[in-house]
Amino acid sequence: MFVQNHKYKLLKWEKNIYYLKVCDLSGTIYMGQQYMKEQWEEFYLPKTTRMEVLGILEDSRVPLPCMQWVVLVGEDGCVYAYREEELQLIAKNLSEFVENGKKKVYATYDYPEFSDEDEETLLQDEEVQKIRQSTRDFVNSNAHVFDNLLNFLSSKQ
Repeated sequence: MFVQNHKYKLLKWEKNIYYLKVCDLSGTIYMGQQYMKEQWEEFYLPKTTRMEVLGILEDSRVPLPCMQWVVLVGEDGCVYAYREEELQLIAKNLSEFVENGKKKVYATYDYPEFSDEDEETLLQDEEVQKIRQSTRDFVNSNAHVFDNLLNFLSSKQ
């Protein structure tokens, strides 16, 4: 409820390169990708921990969407930041985060390695199959646009 009531408000810290933009998953580069939140909850930490998206941390020097950290508050009370298959514990409670922002990293959790058997199960997952098919459909339906773009770029060299 907090996130919905304060959506897109900014929290800035003195002497910190990051600022927080309050938003839910739909305000991040992972909009519409609910499975990402499920992965953060189930795969990164030693035990499954439910999390809610609090917002995104953006670098005030380089405000590029690809550089944003997704900020998550865990049911354990800790605050985490996610970017590029890495989840960082950045505050041991919400008060510490609100006061300091992302200044310290207490722990780093990487995406786990899966066995071939686990990978095969994942590849057969119905949701994964739907995503792959929609990607194929998108690429195929826009093949002429991609072709035209490549031809245009080639002609400029």
